[in-house]
Amino acid sequence: MICNESVKDMFALHSITCDDRRGLLGGFGDIPTQMCQFHQIAIVRRYLTKNPKHKSRTLALS
Repeated sequence: MICNESVKDMFALHSITCDDRRGLLGGFGDIPTQMCQFHQIAIVRRYLTKNPKHKSRTLALS
C-alpha cells in the first residue's frame, strides 16, 4: 500500500493528479485520483492521425 497512516497524519490529501495512475488508484483508497491533462491529450493523439482525411477527425484535433 502506497499511503500509510503516517503520511495521512502529515498531509491532508483532497485529490491526486498524476501522469500515470496505475499505481496510485489502489494505494490511496477513498482519495480521488485523475490523470493530468497533458497525458490525456497525449493518449488521444496516439490514436488520431496528424493528417486527417475525414471532417470529424479534423474537428477532434482542433
